[in-house]
Amino acid sequence: MNALKSHKFFWTVILILFLCALIPVDPLGAAIKPEEVAVIVNTESKDSLRIGELYARLRNVPTRNIIRISTPVKEGISRTDYERLIHGPVRKAVAELFNEGIVIRCIVTTYGVPLRVNSSKPLIHPEHKISSYQTMIDEKEKELSILKEKKRGKDASKELNSKIKGLGSEITLLHLKLGELQGKDTLAAVDSELSLLFISGYPLTGWIPNPEFIYNRERFSDYIGRIFMVSRLDGP
Repeated sequence: MNALKSHKFFWTVILILFLCALIPVDPLGAAIKPEEVAVIVNTESKDSLRIGELYARLRNVPTRNIIRISTPVKEGISRTDYERLIHGPVRKAVAELFNEGIVIRCIVTTYGVPLRVNSSKPLIHPEHKISSYQTMIDEKEKELSILKEKKRGKDASKELNSKIKGLGSEITLLHLKLGELQGKDTLAAVDSELSLLFISGYPLTGWIPNPEFIYNRERFSDYIGRIFMVSRLDGP
């Protein structure tokens, strides 16, 4: 009897292993290779240079993957300076590596690279734009309220649910744009901004839902495969 159980267990394990072998491997989930890593160092900080170069050497990251930027050595940086001193140079360097056949998947920032992008100031005299966005929000919310009433009236068709979901997304984006004009909630982490290095036009205010989350993939399909993993070496 024990021999029979052992026999069944053996073939069960074999079957499980066989089925696992049939599951395709997601290349995005594969181990990151040294040549797929870009290390950002601040030439204004000796510690940043030392840490970045040491990390690259220990992890076998090619020297050409070390991206040198020059920014003030402080925790915060203005949005304008971030675009000019960090985003622009890093994007250019990553694009040049890509043209050489090197695809960067992970960006590593180092001690000495600013931690945050400071809050943006409200735009100069945006009153008419603020009023315009507020009007659009009010109109969309009224439309959404009407649709929700229809849904409560047992009209819960897929088309109606889709419209409600779409309107909700539109209202959220309008609120984000309005907040951006007013300079609200625009503080950001440099590392988070770098994860969206090649994505433009995203709201600068509030949180952006994780596009890789299964329930967000359809809504943020344009982001999939274009987001960098970002990590920081924050110690001298």
